[in-house]
Amino acid sequence: FSKSNVQPLKINISSMAEYNERLNYFLNLAQKDFIIQYGEQELYPIGYLFETQYGLVPHETINLIFSLPNQEQEITKPFQLKYIDHVFGNGIIKFSFTPETFHNIPKLNS
Repeated sequence: FSKSNVQPLKINISSMAEYNERLNYFLNLAQKDFIIQYGEQELYPIGYLFETQYGLVPHETINLIFSLPNQEQEITKPFQLKYIDHVFGNGIIKFSFTPETFHNIPKLNS
């Protein structure tokens, strides 16, 4: 997120109350604002974890878990991750991926 040494949640805040609102949003509410457009289907996270770094590094980490539709075992088509930004005023942010992006990810034994 940040090119500076400032925590992203503290960029352009006017008070600690505003920081706490942002932190609460990312800890408890942001999951609903992440969507994957996979073909004609919209997929919502089945798992979400926001890791605050408490100022130790100038970034935050968001872990998202999605399930593929129709019991697919691997990604077979391009998709787009969308984030509806309610905090920083950027609107909808889109990240595009192809199946090839995920070919070298190690598989978990189950």
